[in-house]
Amino acid sequence: MDEDFAGFSKLIIAPVFPKGLDWVSATHKTPFGLISVKWKRVLRAIELHVDIPDGLIAKLGVKGYERQLEAGKHKILIK
Repeated sequence: MDEDFAGFSKLIIAPVFPKGLDWVSATHKTPFGLISVKWKRVLRAIELHVDIPDGLIAKLGVKGYERQLEAGKHKILIK
């Protein structure tokens, strides 16, 4: 969660993809609802799924790729 935003309404998602690990799935319960982040290797890319509950905004930072995500379900392919 980003402490600079009222009520911790913005979170930071910065997954890493270490060699030897083919997938990860994690959840975190917040007062806004459940945050879910999952990724898996698909050929030479990473398929990332992020679920953000209503009332939150996420800053996604991955391998030089940065993007703001609104509440909802997101599927991102990182090559």
